[in-house]
Amino acid sequence: MAGECSREDVIVKNTALNRNDLSARKRQRVDSPGVLNEQAMDSYNASIQFLSQGYVSLESYLLTKGQETEHNWIKYSKDLEKVLGKLTKELSESIVSFSCKNLSFIHNGISSTLFLEEHNAFWEDQIPSDIQCINYLLPSGFQEQTPRDYYFWMALYYAVLCTGVYFGHDQLKIYSTFSDTEAENIPSVLFRASYDCLHRADFMNFPDLRTVQVYCILSTCFHSFAGVHLHNCLLNSVIYTARYLRLDRIPNNTGETLEYEKEVSKRLWFTLCVIDWMSNFGRPSSISVGEFSTPYPQLLTDSQLYQMATSNISVKSISFVPAGNSYSNILYQHYMIELAKIKREYYFDNATKSSLHSADVELEKLMNRYENEFCNIVHHPVDEVSVDVHTFEFSRYLLYSSLESEILEISRRYLSVVGKDMWEKCFRQRTIDKSLKVLRHLREYPTHFNRMWFIMNHVTSAAMFLLLDILMFKETGSVVEARMAIIKDYLPLMKQNTHLQAKVGFVLLDRLMYIVECTYSGGVFSEDRSSLKRFLDDLNVAPGPASVPIYDKSINKPIKSRRQYFRPPIENCNESTTDITGNSDGLNFDEMLSDSGWLEFLSWLSSDFNSN
Repeated sequence: MAGECSREDVIVKNTALNRNDLSARKRQRVDSPGVLNEQAMDSYNASIQFLSQGYVSLESYLLTKGQETEHNWIKYSKDLEKVLGKLTKELSESIVSFSCKNLSFIHNGISSTLFLEEHNAFWEDQIPSDIQCINYLLPSGFQEQTPRDYYFWMALYYAVLCTGVYFGHDQLKIYSTFSDTEAENIPSVLFRASYDCLHRADFMNFPDLRTVQVYCILSTCFHSFAGVHLHNCLLNSVIYTARYLRLDRIPNNTGETLEYEKEVSKRLWFTLCVIDWMSNFGRPSSISVGEFSTPYPQLLTDSQLYQMATSNISVKSISFVPAGNSYSNILYQHYMIELAKIKREYYFDNATKSSLHSADVELEKLMNRYENEFCNIVHHPVDEVSVDVHTFEFSRYLLYSSLESEILEISRRYLSVVGKDMWEKCFRQRTIDKSLKVLRHLREYPTHFNRMWFIMNHVTSAAMFLLLDILMFKETGSVVEARMAIIKDYLPLMKQNTHLQAKVGFVLLDRLMYIVECTYSGGVFSEDRSSLKRFLDDLNVAPGPASVPIYDKSINKPIKSRRQYFRPPIENCNESTTDITGNSDGLNFDEMLSDSGWLEFLSWLSSDFNSN
């Protein structure tokens, strides 16, 4: 067995690079030894995660569509007015219905049937006599009479509309009502509206369960419209609210009758746990596995939950048997809780060989359970019109991708703790197989299946590993051609509908594919230090998985060349901006394959503000 090797400290850019820094590094690194080793592989994978999730970026470059409108409230108010002006009851109902029936099992922010009923009541009872209440920026009777209830409701309503349009724009056919440009902009406008309503409800001063509900709904598309920093800050605030409301201390049921309030609260609490435990890059966890006493939510169908909320009928949770046909979509959450718990306990922070082995064993057990329950026991439910059954294929798709990707992560991380020789002998082929499985899982399902941000993250990481593995072991000939062909086949689908941070990951993927093709020109490996080594060195930018990234250039610290407090527009006129397409300063993602374009891309990621 190879000797134990320590985990390499990954380089952190305490100071963002400028163009001179890039040139200096380019001169220095040409003669650095080796192309890729086991510690570097770990570093590069961490860096890919940071780059694709938006950590290694400056503030003005990190802004995405939804954030840009924050700085132009006049344009935003006009966009919102235009969207809501064309929103009819029928269109709203179709969007809300799509969101409730397809996405509620992921975020558990609402009960589908109940929300649809209250949505209809809003349109039928409130809007006819108070038409301006549809737009929270306009004065209305609802807003004046009970402002906090109004803003919480509108935050929920806009959040459901946002996710419905974002995930279901192809199926909903909203292009018959809106132009292509308008339709593309709708989700970001609604996201901003929901977030603003949350603040207007004064959620930080008044802990309310609806705050947790709004956050859970928006969590499905935060990476598309907000960015990782807002997501992390709001997550910590919402966890505080949940604890204040004692969602972490919900007692077990003492009798056979289940309580609606407890079941809804348990679902919300564990949604926060899953998000907290799975989001390990760039942030410490806020919830420890053993610090709360709330039990798992019961396996109840949406119709059962509705009965609990609207009548005194007692219901019991579903029990699975091999010949059973009942299915509760809360089973998806049960699996995600188990998966997230394994990650939190064994490899959320820097992992050891022992902890990776324990995680590996537990993940394989969970995968076996998944294959038994999702592929056998509940494979053919009888009731094909219920909300639960409607989401069965989607939940199975998401679970499989998440499970395979975490097993892949474990296999890959063995490399840095057992050494290259032992890893090649015991884990390499398995890691390659898992990477190929993750790629092949990205199939022509309905569009909304692949719009979950973590699906694209899984695929990018798997494809990157396959390419880095080629470089580490100097594969030649047919192996390289076969892997490149597989990645190229899936690349158009991977790029189809995704968020800006993931596009950064795709730029890295495109660049590495280009370099591998050049390196293996004619089927023979020849190290090109002027491009390959430069690419690998430039990837080495992120802190370790358990660390909080240094984000010094995006915070407003004192700068001598500028006024400290009062900064009129003339001082800001030369600062970088992000346009609606996600390009910064006119940066064209399609030009990244050229050497000059690659340096521009690196400068975009890490240069100082010109005005500083």
